[in-house]
Amino acid sequence: MKKTLQFVIPFIMLLVLTLSVKAQGVKVGYANPDVIIDKLPDFKKVQAELQNLAQKREAEVVAKRDSMGTFLQKYQQIAATLSPQQNEQEQMKLQAMNEELQELGNSARLELQRKQAELFQPLYEQVQLAIQDVAKELKLDFVFNSTTSNGDAIILFVDEAQKSKLDITEKVIAKITKK
Repeated sequence: MKKTLQFVIPFIMLLVLTLSVKAQGVKVGYANPDVIIDKLPDFKKVQAELQNLAQKREAEVVAKRDSMGTFLQKYQQIAATLSPQQNEQEQMKLQAMNEELQELGNSARLELQRKQAELFQPLYEQVQLAIQDVAKELKLDFVFNSTTSNGDAIILFVDEAQKSKLDITEKVIAKITKK
């Protein structure tokens, strides 16, 4: 039910807006920012930098996990010969190593998310400015995003005859890539 409402409410709002737009002669367009970002010259650099960071952090996590695995194997080999106090100490070391591993993984994930936000912010700003420029050039009153952040369609139907007039994605790409 909740998922249905997520689609029905925006559709109703768009329908109401469209009806009032036709009555008032308002000009509307739409764009797909994800497609635009994919075409940006800096997009590949950002992707490569994020990939390198992810690989570096993953290598650190794997090294820590391997170190813990080696320690565990050695502990299992000598566990039977240790006193109860020594066993408890070794188990506490293992628990601490496990916590460090989890913390390292979480830290790597957070660092990657922060870096992604940092690197993509200028791209989003560039796309937003280009959309505004194209909207002004075409004298559009509204420009809608054609998809949600999950990639689900917001605009469910556009008449093929109107599509070239309403979809400004390629015009925005042309504006950005010719700079």
